Amino acid sequence: MRRLLIGSAAAVGAAAVLALAFKLAGPAARWWYDWRHPPLAGTDETSLGASIVAEREGERLRRFGRDYARVRAELDAARGRGFNVAALERRLSRAVDAARRGEYQDASLILNRVEFEMPRGSPPRSSRP
Repeated sequence: MRRLLIGSAAAVGAAAVLALAFKLAGPAARWWYDWRHPPLAGTDETSLGASIVAEREGERLRRFGRDYARVRAELDAARGRGFNVAALERRLSRAVDAARRGEYQDASLILNRVEFEMPRGSPPRSSRP
């Protein structure tokens, strides 16, 4: 009975030590990393972050511009084939407005919707002889 009590106490103690080690492992590892790899001297993290944000914003704007030019060319081609695309042009202007506000995801969704609803093929024939 005494062995069982000592064995169970040792198991509970080992589990407690293991749980404490797992609890402290994250902060200890972070401290070690920060100590081994300090930030570069003379750099301002906010200016670095601002340059990254500006770079990503520029990339989103370029991507929107490419997509807009492609959809605009398809829309002009559809109008040239005789389709009525006035409603799609209004949506396209809403996409441009969304992009100007910086809402590139919404603008991209609108562009995709316009491209999906783009008339393709030959225009409908009129019933007049």
